[in-house]
Amino acid sequence: MDAVWITALATTANIVLGSFVGSEVGGLVQLLIYLFLVSKYYETGWIKAAMVAVLNVVISAIIMWALLFLGVTSVLF
Repeated sequence: MDAVWITALATTANIVLGSFVGSEVGGLVQLLIYLFLVSKYYETGWIKAAMVAVLNVVISAIIMWALLFLGVTSVLF
């Protein structure tokens, strides 16, 4: 259940900050939130948490591109 909360919090932060200050800042903050939450809840080191955080951001970017290609959304990040 921790993974669901981590993803929900980081994605919400990306959406909120992306709409106010821009998608680049939202993506960076999403990466930092993933890094903090993964290291805290999964009790891993910072290196492993960084690998998981980068992978999560890349996967979410791929999903957004796929949704954009399919015409489901018109907003990219």
